[in-house]
Amino acid sequence: MSGGAEISLDEARQKVRTLLDAAEKSMAEFGWGLRSEAEQVEHEKHCRLAITQVEHHDFGWLFYYNSAVFVETGEIGHLLVGNGPYLVERERGRVFETGTAYPVDHYLELHRRGELPRVEG
Repeated sequence: MSGGAEISLDEARQKVRTLLDAAEKSMAEFGWGLRSEAEQVEHEKHCRLAITQVEHHDFGWLFYYNSAVFVETGEIGHLLVGNGPYLVERERGRVFETGTAYPVDHYLELHRRGELPRVEG
């Protein structure tokens, strides 16, 4: 954000929700022509993503997410893997991707050095 305007937690959450909505749409459309309408409806239920945790940091927030079905049922078969949290800067509102190959602190250090890939903002 220009002029030093900070974003709120709710604005940050909406930025992440927009990215998750786009991911849900992409997952739901994958293989669209290969399923019946009823199978597609069932498939789309399994494509929903939910924010599961928000960590507050000096720079802003980390938003963790997972499959909504896993959150609702706890069934391990619906657990996502490889879904690192999104980092959202409070000061500028920029959104960055982290990963899961290293501990979160590694990605926080990359952010501090300006080396973390930005996805939005």
